[in-house]
Amino acid sequence: MEDPDRITAKALAEVFKTSALHQTALWTLTSELQRKSLVWQKSKVKAGKMIKLFVAELVRSFMAYGYAVWKVSRGGRLTVASPEICRVVRVKPGARWKVEAVNSPAFSARGWHCTTMVEPPSHILRPDANDWPAPSVLSWKHFLRVREIEENWIRRDTHNSFPSVFTTINLEHFGQRVSEDTRVVHTLPTQSQYRNAQDYGTSIFPDVDAGDDATATFEDVLKSRHDAVRRLEQHSTLERERIMQSRSAGLAWDPKTDVQSAAPIHEEHIVSDGKKAVETKVLLSAMDARLQYDRTRHAVLFALGVPPQAVGETVNSERTASSAAIYDVAIGLFLRTVKQYREVVEQVLEQATTLDDGDVIKYASGVSGIQLARVLPLVQTSKAIELLAESYDLPKSFFDKERVAAMQSSEFAGARNAGSGKGPQRQLESVAATPSQRGQNAM
Repeated sequence: MEDPDRITAKALAEVFKTSALHQTALWTLTSELQRKSLVWQKSKVKAGKMIKLFVAELVRSFMAYGYAVWKVSRGGRLTVASPEICRVVRVKPGARWKVEAVNSPAFSARGWHCTTMVEPPSHILRPDANDWPAPSVLSWKHFLRVREIEENWIRRDTHNSFPSVFTTINLEHFGQRVSEDTRVVHTLPTQSQYRNAQDYGTSIFPDVDAGDDATATFEDVLKSRHDAVRRLEQHSTLERERIMQSRSAGLAWDPKTDVQSAAPIHEEHIVSDGKKAVETKVLLSAMDARLQYDRTRHAVLFALGVPPQAVGETVNSERTASSAAIYDVAIGLFLRTVKQYREVVEQVLEQATTLDDGDVIKYASGVSGIQLARVLPLVQTSKAIELLAESYDLPKSFFDKERVAAMQSSEFAGARNAGSGKGPQRQLESVAATPSQRGQNAM
């Protein structure tokens, strides 16, 4: 049986199917990449749906494995093969990676290319999934910890959801007593505890009377106790039926409860005869369990290259300008990660989509929402219209040149005024909080 905690290509593929953290990180990264359109450089025509799906599969492979295996099939169809069915090798350190085999009858073994975003140590010529420093591999240990915390919570909640007891031998039940010299004196079991269940005209012990306790044999006592347990069960059934009948007589003051044939409204548990029941304690969570869980989740997101701020989460409870500064730093790192993915995707597209006339698919120029708010007052009005059209996916004709110029002037004046003032707090607001908030609105 395969170890589920071992890092293999199959395990990585399964994680991206079942882990919400990895799916969120992949979706966030793919969405940010799609902010810039894929365009044929000469004809300026946007790429079709198949190219977008091809790029999405490339990004998933880069994040999961650190490399992508792809080919251009007949008819110009672009295909990405999962590393689960592939093996890449190199003949010597620094050499190009080659696809050694594709173990699938659905694909031909020829024509495959391997493009790497990260690489294993140079001395490893035949690496497995564990050797590649891919984002998912770097986050593996933290992901296992997240899974263990969640499983522990489920086990604890399951335990707390079911009533249970611990049982110990009840010495008083068997007539045992402790003498003055702390010696246990064993006496014959009494039957007084069963004598009070005779409300229905039947004796719990029909064969053994109270005066026979001292002369009864062990077999007689054993038989009588067996009959007592059976009759106690019947006694419980009769008592429950009497309670249901009293409900039908209006003791519950609610006609809706008049259900004589309904199932028991509680669950009964059997405790062995002669034992004492002690209720089990509720399993409590640690004081810092939620904090440790959030930190572990954030560690997974950071290792995947997608900080929590990129998906709308906060890492602290501060509401001052310092929180905005932290947001700017995190988003800046995320945009650098996006740029790294964009460069390696364009490397694949350059090989896969270059036509005979030199036309090729690349990402269109553009900036993020935060960058747009900061550079808009500094660029020419015509370039500002191009950036706005690309960011908001609108035709250039929708933008009025004079109004864009007026907005640039007001933005430039606002940026200069934001820098005025005294004190470090005011300076921090001018460089962090104000541009970030404007950038969020632009996004």
